[in-house]
Amino acid sequence: MLITIRQVTRYAVLGFIFLASSTACTYAEKEDAQIVLGTFTVDAGDYDRMNTPIRFQCSPPDIFGDLSKFRRPGHYHFIDDGAELGLLRDYHLTLVEQGGDGGRSAVQWSGKADFAWEMASQKGALIWILKGKTPKNSSRSFKLVLEKGPVYTGAFSVEDVENKSLLVKKDGRSVLQYNYGIIQQTEGKTGPYDRGSYIHPVWTPSGKVITGDFSPEHIHQRGIFFAWTKAIFGEVETEFWGLGESEGRILADDFGPSIIEGPVFTSLVICNKGVVSGKTYFKEIWVVRLYALDEEGMWLFDVYVRQVPTNPEKPDRILRLDAITAPTPLPSEVQKPQEPSEDAILMVLPKVYYGGMSFRGTSKWLGADSRDVARAIARGVEFKDAKWLSPDVSLDVLTDAGWNRKSGDRNPTRWIDYTGPLGDDWGGLVMIDHPSNPRYPTPLRVHPDLPYFCYAFTQNQPYTISSNDPLNLVYRFLIHNGHPKQEINERFARDFTEPPKVSWRRLK
Repeated sequence: MLITIRQVTRYAVLGFIFLASSTACTYAEKEDAQIVLGTFTVDAGDYDRMNTPIRFQCSPPDIFGDLSKFRRPGHYHFIDDGAELGLLRDYHLTLVEQGGDGGRSAVQWSGKADFAWEMASQKGALIWILKGKTPKNSSRSFKLVLEKGPVYTGAFSVEDVENKSLLVKKDGRSVLQYNYGIIQQTEGKTGPYDRGSYIHPVWTPSGKVITGDFSPEHIHQRGIFFAWTKAIFGEVETEFWGLGESEGRILADDFGPSIIEGPVFTSLVICNKGVVSGKTYFKEIWVVRLYALDEEGMWLFDVYVRQVPTNPEKPDRILRLDAITAPTPLPSEVQKPQEPSEDAILMVLPKVYYGGMSFRGTSKWLGADSRDVARAIARGVEFKDAKWLSPDVSLDVLTDAGWNRKSGDRNPTRWIDYTGPLGDDWGGLVMIDHPSNPRYPTPLRVHPDLPYFCYAFTQNQPYTISSNDPLNLVYRFLIHNGHPKQEINERFARDFTEPPKVSWRRLK
């Protein structure tokens, strides 16, 4: 059951705005309360920037200084105490650009270190969109202002569909759906290929579905999904990929999904568990963060997955964001495996050339059109194959190194753009790897015939996840209309992997 959908958890303002509202009460005498807290400076670095998501890690004292100054008799709350939404409605934080036309931007607080890159400092973050173009080697400055007025509304809406799916929309248009509950091939009838914990459908901004589900060629490949083809827990060996007769399943944990809403991003937080023959062998968290990117023809979101092995005889408590801690502060954003402790619980991923974060495209990309079949046969493809498959004429695939669907297979890549025809239109998905992921840049598995690929970091050597060194993976997704565009993909990849530098100067 979705426990937070009715009181939509507006962690967009959780903490900072609550604290800010208490601050504003100190200045209640002012008719038009507007308090400048300090200045952010954003340096573009070596690349031109355009509508770039900005993340500045910080804690309340970093922004407000001595928190005792913001106490109000009988009404003092700390950052994560939770907030009565009624107390937040009259104040919000805004960025006001210095120079130019003094443009204003919404800013949103993320109170938890809910991505791998944030775990080094264990701080939250202020997040906003650096609007417009910022030329390379230039900088822009913004005043962070607490001002009176309603909190900005959320950019996305989220609907709970039948207590098993979260449907995200923007301006009335469907963006994606995360299925936290079990989706059945035949409604009301349990089947061997039923599963949950995956994203489908994914729509292009023009409204066309690009993900596949229950595809007859490979029925276990489901939208944007995350699964291992082999996993070993001591003497137990299983897989969570092929479903069917396998005992391995990823199911929703007892704690239902939650939603974080605000003007800059909306996040879906889902708790899962890896079950083998009814016993829980690992806990899993997904965070899907969608950005309110004001740009035509594009959706942008990040997906973070965390897995922690657990004792199947005595499973740990539910894995939640507030339980996430880094065992050892990381000196950089690169994830460095640690040696398991003697009492650590292990999850061994053998060397396999596919598995991990995966994408299955719509079966409409298989080229069932008779003209595609004719073209394939003309190239020498036998009819029995051509009537099912003609990816050479039905797909447009590009990687950062210029590889296509065939040459990109088994090669490491920073990003891959997988695109196909959608009626009279084209559209597709870009998946971008991150330097904090193990063995970055990760080798791809690109299927030679089916519209499917994955980032498989176990392709060349095995990997061990331990209870004292959980696995953290993060990827950025760009959903677009039209064909792949190298320049645009590079722009979003650089924003993700080499973001602008941000500095903060608090007003004393």
